[in-house]
Amino acid sequence: RIETPTMNPIILCHKQERTPPPSSFYTRTSQIFIIRLTCIASLVLVFVGFYFSNPVAYYQSAANDANKDINFPFRGLEVSHLPPVDIKYYHHRDRPLVTSMDPTLESSIAKEEPKSSSIQNSTYNLNQKYLAYLQNRLTPFPKKLHILFPHKEYYRAVDPPLPFVQHSILRFIERNPNWNVTVHDDPDVDALIARAARDEIISLEERDILVGNGSDSFPGAHPVERGDLARMLLMWYEGGMYVDVDSLINRNFDEVFTANIKMCISIYDTDNFSQSIVCSSPKNKLFLQIIRAMSNKRMTGGPNGGPLERRGGWAKGGDLFSMGPPIYNRFVLRRLFGKVDYVRGYVPHIEEAKKALLEGATDTIAVGQWKSRCESFLVEPFEGCWYLNRTELAMYNISRWGTAVQERWNDPAFISK
Repeated sequence: RIETPTMNPIILCHKQERTPPPSSFYTRTSQIFIIRLTCIASLVLVFVGFYFSNPVAYYQSAANDANKDINFPFRGLEVSHLPPVDIKYYHHRDRPLVTSMDPTLESSIAKEEPKSSSIQNSTYNLNQKYLAYLQNRLTPFPKKLHILFPHKEYYRAVDPPLPFVQHSILRFIERNPNWNVTVHDDPDVDALIARAARDEIISLEERDILVGNGSDSFPGAHPVERGDLARMLLMWYEGGMYVDVDSLINRNFDEVFTANIKMCISIYDTDNFSQSIVCSSPKNKLFLQIIRAMSNKRMTGGPNGGPLERRGGWAKGGDLFSMGPPIYNRFVLRRLFGKVDYVRGYVPHIEEAKKALLEGATDTIAVGQWKSRCESFLVEPFEGCWYLNRTELAMYNISRWGTAVQERWNDPAFISK
């Protein structure tokens, strides 16, 4: 992304202070005073402008200045084709919630999750049986991009588009004109969860917990919990590639997903396998196993083996997190490398795992690594790329979720809900 000095005076100040000082002491002192005064004035103007004027107009101007040479005609998006939400179908208020899942699901999970053990060495041997399954049993990778966001047409909110939109969904469409792009909003996610219940992938009770009924007393689960499940359901049902809405994207993925590729693995820095990018041909059993493990945590991870505790529909922050990256990493380790370790946030020797994938699976699995926001599986470095602008994302109500969850759990009004 391109960030102009106008958009970030802190960077401007930093760069000016690093300029070699002039030879004259008087001139140098005066220049430092002027630089500091300019920095303070710039910061005051930006924050005052943001809070007391029209932030949309401000960012429209900034985006126009930064991107005037890269705009392109909009090609349109495919709306989600999931069935409409039928409230009457998936709410049964006359039927009480139960405290466990379908016994067949519990039995399946028990077989898939042996007791945890520690990784004793750095050896990563690929599971050849699973690779053969990917190669021989799965259909070709579909050219579909999935994004979850409450508003289907968020990319039209500002014209010209903000850099956040210009360098993500719109740039993807420009570089990948043969792909279908679907923005799944909240009703789409509800319909997807209802479909999973009809297909007995999740229980009816779990569906009710996740979707709620729209009332204050039963509002549904946190969007993070629903989103973590929805991306796995999309991989199971439809396949394609899921990315987080705030991801930078500029690659031509026809060059990545060649004829024999059936899934992708993206490594976050040197920490773990990233679930902010998941890709697969449909009906990959890895994702069904992940969904069932999520269900097991959701429906039996609470007091006395019952459902998770909730406040106003939201589980605790730690429980929300545990149903995301830890479960995803545990099953990637199990399926690809035969390791059964429980991983919360860090995979030991993950560079060795990457090496094994690159040496033995690149004809079946597309492998990438997040090195920075401007260099990852999704984006190749480009001149002018800049890092996450939280103020810009806040215009779309995108923020860190942990604080909101903690506030709800500390709020006396939600203690009995």
